[in-house]
Amino acid sequence: MRPVVLVAIAAAGLGAVWMLVPIRSTAGDGVGPERALAIEPDVVVATPSPRTEPIETPLERTPRDLLGEYWGERWPAMEAALRREGMLDLDAPLKPSELPAPWEDVAVQIGEKLVSSAMEARRGMLLQWPEVTPDFLARTYGAGPDVSPTDVRVVESIATRHNLLLRDRAEVWSRDAEAAFRSSWRRGDFERGPIALPAMFDDPQRKAVTTHSSKYLGWEVQCRLYADEHPGLVEGWDEIQRIKGERDREIKAYFAGR
Repeated sequence: MRPVVLVAIAAAGLGAVWMLVPIRSTAGDGVGPERALAIEPDVVVATPSPRTEPIETPLERTPRDLLGEYWGERWPAMEAALRREGMLDLDAPLKPSELPAPWEDVAVQIGEKLVSSAMEARRGMLLQWPEVTPDFLARTYGAGPDVSPTDVRVVESIATRHNLLLRDRAEVWSRDAEAAFRSSWRRGDFERGPIALPAMFDDPQRKAVTTHSSKYLGWEVQCRLYADEHPGLVEGWDEIQRIKGERDREIKAYFAGR
């Protein structure tokens, strides 16, 4: 049996690889008195070394960390406004799902979310008309405690007449407002920021016809439509309020003349 020697060879990522290596002499073949080791793979046993270095985990981030980096020199003013509103814990660790996605990857989705949520909210507000009940009539129109089924039917008739006209005007206004929101978005005429925006971007010198904010995919965006840029929206809004006022005055007059 030929002599063998146990040799350790370093292998990247595996620690030490131990091999039993037979030794063959090279005497007489011109190599000289030294002996060369010829590795013959008779037996190979490889055992990975256990990982000893710590596994790195991402550090917990807070809104304060992220917003401070994003706003830079503007952060002190933003922080003061957010603290006044009291809607956000600046030092609470953020969940991975709360971290904002890269803006370039989600801007289109956020824009669509802003417009669709703005229109949904305004249509609901403009067309809101609850079920007519004695309690509703007493609270809203001062009808008193003796509301009869006949009173309910009369009020429903009055409201239906006005609400049909109101629905037509509201649809026109909503369509124009949607186009205006989309135009503002395409121009970049909106405010955006990760996680939360304080309500501090209103221009005190200008009247906003309508304002909307939306939170989506880790970002908040705010968009304002100003009266001096959208006079048609101002006129449409005033017309809607006029129709509502006429409806309410007629209902109140009915109860006053019973």
